[in-house]
Amino acid sequence: MGPTYFWPQWQKLQVLGKQFGLSDDELAAGMPAMLQGAVDLMYHSGLSPEQVMDLIPIYPMKQDEPDILGRMDQSLTALHRKLTGTTK
Repeated sequence: MGPTYFWPQWQKLQVLGKQFGLSDDELAAGMPAMLQGAVDLMYHSGLSPEQVMDLIPIYPMKQDEPDILGRMDQSLTALHRKLTGTTK
């Protein structure tokens, strides 16, 4: 189910990239490279999540993060409870 959490965001980045003037070829090369780089940084750099986040010089959606994370927590916890029959 992982793609259901990320694909809408990736698709929106594609759309915005086009609106900002990137070509299809640039997006086809850039998006996978950006995503692979992010995964490599998070899992293979030896840095903590806090250190990885500290590398980001501009954080345009910082104010939205609590809402996004709260919605994920609420939705995924409810789904997990439904699938497992747990109440925790």
